[in-house]
Amino acid sequence: MASPLQVQDTLLQLVESVVYPNGIVNPSVVGVDVRITAGWPIKNKLDADLKAGKAQVSVFPMGGMGKNTTRFPKVSHTVSINTPTLTVAVLNNTVTIGGIVTLPQGIGITYNKVYYGYSAVSGDTLDTIATNLAALIPGASAVGSVITLSNVINLSATVVVNGFAAYESKRQTHSFYVSIWAPTPVMRDNLATAIDNYLGNIERFNLPDNTGAVIISLGFIEIDAFQLDILYKRDLVYQIEYATIITNEYTVIGGIFADLTLEQCNG
Repeated sequence: MASPLQVQDTLLQLVESVVYPNGIVNPSVVGVDVRITAGWPIKNKLDADLKAGKAQVSVFPMGGMGKNTTRFPKVSHTVSINTPTLTVAVLNNTVTIGGIVTLPQGIGITYNKVYYGYSAVSGDTLDTIATNLAALIPGASAVGSVITLSNVINLSATVVVNGFAAYESKRQTHSFYVSIWAPTPVMRDNLATAIDNYLGNIERFNLPDNTGAVIISLGFIEIDAFQLDILYKRDLVYQIEYATIITNEYTVIGGIFADLTLEQCNG
């Protein structure tokens, strides 16, 4: 579920990729060390960096600039389904359980139109799954991983796994500052140009929860009032729209193996 902090952290990564295109162990695009931080700079560190001819770039959300932009219906979509590792095979009046036991996973048997299910637990084997499932079914018995049923009219077996579905519960926009703090106007301009050329040219970027965020440039604010403090500042302002996603787990049938031609089989 995306949050303002995740948006901020992703913006920090994008800024770092621009300022240090060859990695942080190599020179920055302006040839000097650039400290990239979240939130407002710490004054003592900022003063020390500026006096040493270095720059800083800070990223932080603008207070009170959030807005609800929800406009899509809350429709769930499957995100992923676990791959079954168990198998079932139906032959006449028997169900054979095979494969590899992994969790979470289970086996279901529909016997004479009544469903019986068992979810594997830690320590289970194919044999114990068969034994525990047979204990739930009237007249059933298990030998090894084979379940035998009596008086079968119809019989089917399923492998049950978990799936994950997600829906967008809301959508919001928030404005973020990407602020350049530099000891010279030329360094400030070069840093701001490099960052804005990249961020202003992309339309979307991915967040840690694999959802996309839309980015729109809202312009910049330039401050030259701190020249006596060797500080030249420019705030690049971006509006980010992102979704809040809710994920739910559900049960899904991983595979069905059935003999539906049975009329009557006495076991």
